[in-house]
Amino acid sequence: MSHEHAILVVEDDPSTRTAVAGLLRENGFKPWREPNGTSALRRLRGRRKPCVILLDLMMPGLTGWEFLERHRDSPTLSRVPLVLMTGWTDTELAQARAMVAKPIDPRRLLASLRRVLSKAACGSRGPKHVVRARRRKRLGRD
Repeated sequence: MSHEHAILVVEDDPSTRTAVAGLLRENGFKPWREPNGTSALRRLRGRRKPCVILLDLMMPGLTGWEFLERHRDSPTLSRVPLVLMTGWTDTELAQARAMVAKPIDPRRLLASLRRVLSKAACGSRGPKHVVRARRRKRLGRD
């Protein structure tokens, strides 16, 4: 059994957030949904971290741009890869691993996530947690 990748979806539009979360769930991911940058940062203060953050740039309140600054400046958060969801075509943002243009093409989104995840040290508690979880499943302890 493989690790279920947690993906944090930070998107202010409820229909887009719901559609992306549904697509992720249908494809074996575990979506975490947040409507804005402030609530996403609050969630990320916990022990568990997602494997990837899907981030909309244009949001009210704490914008995606401001979230990017905080992500970059945090030693803990900066380890979590970002995939940007945006209508913008200018990607001067070096810390983003990928960008998915809006309107979102489901195949491109999934391909971007898989590419980023193939290079990420994923797991809410790191790679050792993933190995232990697999061992527990194999032994029937989960």
